[in-house]
Amino acid sequence: MESLDFRYHQIHFNKHTAAYEEDGGVVIVVAHEKPPQANWVETAGHHTGTLCWRWIGASEHPPVHARVVKFSELGTLPGRRR
Repeated sequence: MESLDFRYHQIHFNKHTAAYEEDGGVVIVVAHEKPPQANWVETAGHHTGTLCWRWIGASEHPPVHARVVKFSELGTLPGRRR
């Protein structure tokens, strides 16, 4: 597992930096270029990789749901806009 260069790429979010949905959830978009949604995690030129979720000191661990969509479809998905 390789940690990407956080100095030059947006590669993580935490409770202070994430944009929250009205229901309190967070939508994270992992993409090769900036999408219309907030909370973009850059791939930094990589085509494959590993994603890690951590809940440090959390009293519960909310479920994580993931799916792959075409970049052209991102504008139609929920997720707070930038």
